[in-house]
Order: sequence, then structure tokens, then C-alpha cells
Amino acid sequence: MFRFNQILLACATLVLLGFASVPTVKADTVVLPTFIDRTTFNAAAPTNATVDFQSSTPGGGYTSSISVTGLNFSFTGTGAPTCGACGVAVVSGANPNFGLSPDNNALFVNASGADFNVNTLTITPSSAMRAIGFDFKGSNGTQVSALSPASYRITVTLANGDTHTINVVNPSFTNFSFIGFSSPDMDIASVAIASLSGGQPLLDNVSFSAAAEPVPEPATMVLLGTGLAGMASFARKRRRLNSSDDEEEEPVPPQE
Repeated sequence: MFRFNQILLACATLVLLGFASVPTVKADTVVLPTFIDRTTFNAAAPTNATVDFQSSTPGGGYTSSISVTGLNFSFTGTGAPTCGACGVAVVSGANPNFGLSPDNNALFVNASGADFNVNTLTITPSSAMRAIGFDFKGSNGTQVSALSPASYRITVTLANGDTHTINVVNPSFTNFSFIGFSSPDMDIASVAIASLSGGQPLLDNVSFSAAAEPVPEPATMVLLGTGLAGMASFARKRRRLNSSDDEEEEPVPPQE
């Protein structure tokens, strides 16, 4: 029995060593997949919620922040002290100045000219988030395609401090474009938007998803299963050998 326990302990040690030998991939900089099509984004990062601002009451005036369904939209521009109507607000398509359909609401950030090239809108989640995508367009009705398109700099900050910055363009005042980001390995801490040209942005249909449950690596599961199967097979063989020994060793009758 002592030898059996030694062999069993050796098998368990081999399994643990196998775990230690499985390589762990950790990039110095997180690669952040970016999407310009909502269908592709939804397939890669199924969303848990979408904020369409239809349940929000438009026309309430500009404020420093608005929280809707797990997301906070805050005005972070530098013009707040000098701008009489700076901030974020939900606006209605009933106002023709925003280029929306009459029955649609959207989020708008209003800022003074000093806030161009400055992050004026920051989106932060109230819980862990691994993906976010939204429709966006410019708010300047005089913009002309290829002459003054609505362009923005979007900076995604991850929980570990890494940042991912891209410039995006929407040349239309009446139609939205889409931009989305997925971070499979790290929570998204915030998304900041800076206006470069074409007016401050309008956002709609902001979709986001929570962090997925971690899935064990296939190599780890195979290794664990192989080790356990080997230990079980060894135990069965040992029991059969012990049973055979008991049957063969019959008691010897005493000699007269």
C-alpha cells in the first residue's frame, strides 16, 4: 500500500508539472479589435444592453453628465467655465438643427470652439465592460463631404492603463456611421471622444457587453483529463492485482 501511495503521488506531481508547463500568453500591449460594421461587431462581441436614448426626455438642458442603463456620459471639455451652454444633453429629432429623424433621440455634447481637439465626451461603465460600439455623426449642418467632414479622435483606455487611439470620419450630417471596440482580455475603463472638425458628435444606439467568464485553455483541459484518466486506470489495475493475490493465497491446512 505504501508503494501504491508513492506512485499515486508521483502521478499527481506529473499533472501539476504539466499545468506549470502550459505557456501563458501575455502581451505587453493589448491589441484592441476595432469594427466599423455593427453586424460584425455583434457577431464578435454579443451585447448585453443598448442605450438608444428613446426613454430619456430631450430638451432638459445641458449638464455635466448623464447616466443611462449602466453607462455614464460626462462632459470633460475645458470650456465649461466660459461656455454658457456646455455639457451633454439628450436631443430630439424634432429639432432640425441636429439632422435626426423626427422620432429619434440622440446624445449630444455641446462645447465652445476652444474644445476642438480636446476630449469633450467620456463614456465610463458602472461595471466590467469588454466591448462597446455606437452610431455617431457630426452636428454641423453646413459640413460638406470631402471639404469639412465630421472627424473625431476616439481614445479607449483599458483597465491596465493601456490606450488605443484612432481617428474616425463621418462625412454625412443626416446619416450615422458605426464604430466599435472589443477587448477580450482586459476590461474597458473608458472611451473618450475629441472633435477634430465638423462639429461636436451625436451618439446613438450605444451597445456594450460585460466581461465574459474565463474559459480554461484547451491544452490545460486535455492535460488535466489525461492525468486523471491515467491515475484512474492505474488504480483499477492495482485493485485487480490485489484481488487476484487474495484469491491465489488460500490458507494452508496445518500439518499433523
